Amino acid sequence: MGSAMAKKKDEPAKQTPKLEVVKPVVRVTAEELAKKQREIFEEAVKDVTAMVQTYKPGGSPQEIMAKQAEFAKKAMEAAIANTRDIAELVQKSSAEAFRIVQDRMKESYEEIRNNVEKKL
Repeated sequence: MGSAMAKKKDEPAKQTPKLEVVKPVVRVTAEELAKKQREIFEEAVKDVTAMVQTYKPGGSPQEIMAKQAEFAKKAMEAAIANTRDIAELVQKSSAEAFRIVQDRMKESYEEIRNNVEKKL
């Protein structure tokens, strides 16, 4: 009876190392996300710098509005593309982490089933 209790007590410790596999997936995704955010920031700075360098206050109000609208359009398109990229990174990470946990759950189920079958 004592050895059965010890086995049950060790089960969570046995599962913990197997679930540690999820950590690198999450870490890599966090690194990719930080890299993507840095790229977005650098691109935004570059775009604003270019706009400031090419901005000429002269021209009719319509021309000024057209330039501002074009810049706003480019900024919006970039924001949408960047949001999509970040969402894809997060989705990829979540799917991979879920798959790892799901596989571990299947393994645990098989272990339980095998133990029950042995006892019958």
